[in-house]
Parts: sequence; structure tokens; C-alpha cells
Amino acid sequence: FPVTMVDRITPITTQDDRDSLTKDTGIVDKWPVVAEDYLQWVIEDKFVDGERPALELVGALVVEDVVAYECMKLRLLNGGHSALSYMGYLIGHRDVDVAVKDKIIRNFLRQYFAEVPPT
Repeated sequence: FPVTMVDRITPITTQDDRDSLTKDTGIVDKWPVVAEDYLQWVIEDKFVDGERPALELVGALVVEDVVAYECMKLRLLNGGHSALSYMGYLIGHRDVDVAVKDKIIRNFLRQYFAEVPPT
């Protein structure tokens, strides 16, 4: 099986999410998992007999080795998001989108990214 990596946010489920699911499908679920559309889908090009679907047509990036993409996701995306969230919370922000607009936080993130090892 090919190795894959997906970057996708799954925010907390809200009452609106539960209501929409019930209205749209008739399913009553107390905690459905909702998610944004994937932003990055990386798939290792190691398929049986070299045959595979044209995954690029649906936005996938097919590569020889997924490791560099996993490192980038963990070090930059996940690490940066955590650093932004923790520092933002400490200075009073409760939402990431608000914190990232703060000049102090943006400067902190620039310094953080400068310290992350190259991937």
C-alpha cells in the first residue's frame, strides 16, 4: 500500500453541524465529525504493477517519497499552529484567526519558522 499524508482540519462539532446532518440526511448523531476540505493530499507512487488512478486530477500530489511532506506538516504546519495557539492564548486571544492578525504573534511566528530545521 502506498504511504499517504493528508493535511486537514477537523474543528469541534457544533449544534449547527448536528442539525444540518439531521436535516440533510435524517441521521441523528450526537457527535458527527466534520472537516474542512483537504488542503494537501500527498500519495507515495508505489502502486501494484505500477498502475494507479489519475489521482492528480482530484488534487493529489503523487510523489516518490512522502517523508519530506510529513516533516513539513509536522514541523511547520502543526508546530506553527500549536506555537501560534499557545502564545496567542497567553496574551488573551481565544481564536487563531484573531491571534494571527496580532503583530506580536506574527513576529513570534516569523522567529519560530526561522528556527525550524529545513525539511
